Amino acid sequence: MKPFKWLTILSVGGCVSSAVLGALAAQTVAHPPGKNAGIISTASGLSVPLPGGKLPSPQPAKTGQRGQAPAAPTFTAKAIPSHLTAGDKLTIVAHGQPYAHLSIEANDLSFTQILNLLPKTADESGQASWRFQVSKEYRADVLPIIVTEKDAGTQKLILTVPVAHPSEAQQTLPLSFVEFPKVAHAGARVNVTVKTVPGAKARIEAQGSGFPQASALLDRSTGQDGLATWTWELPTDYAANIMPIVVTVDDKERESKITGAIRVLPPPSQPTGPQKNLVPGQAS
Repeated sequence: MKPFKWLTILSVGGCVSSAVLGALAAQTVAHPPGKNAGIISTASGLSVPLPGGKLPSPQPAKTGQRGQAPAAPTFTAKAIPSHLTAGDKLTIVAHGQPYAHLSIEANDLSFTQILNLLPKTADESGQASWRFQVSKEYRADVLPIIVTEKDAGTQKLILTVPVAHPSEAQQTLPLSFVEFPKVAHAGARVNVTVKTVPGAKARIEAQGSGFPQASALLDRSTGQDGLATWTWELPTDYAANIMPIVVTVDDKERESKITGAIRVLPPPSQPTGPQKNLVPGQAS
């Protein structure tokens, strides 16, 4: 069965329906299957690879006036196991506010997993979990997963789970961000550019970008330079802390994914000019 881009379950008025959403802060680069790139965790609990898989230099914990370490993030999620083989089962455990509404979206899962991805209400400790199977036909080297908490506000986390393949002949395409905005105001115009092999098909999923931007986020075919670029406007009413981004490229035989997240700030009170986009590794 052909996989969906995003398998999301929305509960409206007590009725459950499926919706395919185009959707995924931090800049990331692809990493080979089975190997863990460097990651960084933000205050929101976001964990994404850093360029080149390098770990940030450890920083001493900040303490308050009484010498106490700051409280841990209130919204976190983890994958169990942390990496898997196509065909394995995966458990996602999320911790948020007690009784908050939690939902999960897993990229390119089979429709048969629909009941395993229903939204949940956190228990009294703030925990909820999901267990599902990754298809043996899953082709990419990573499985992007978005977890959303809706309580007083909306928060999102991105998990990127490395996926190995039973066939040793399985190969992935080179893929990296050339241009990616770290931070943008709601309503700003942003650019995302990736580089892979020439002639590959590239698609982007910018979760929550809205229907008016659908035409700006259509699939691309990379040119002789291997580049694909998308330019669109963030919704002025975007409510979450980040906008998750997933880019997938394939050449009919191989497939790779890369994830990132744009930290979204409220609209500025005064016009600030064009939004600055940074090439990974470039100083701000």
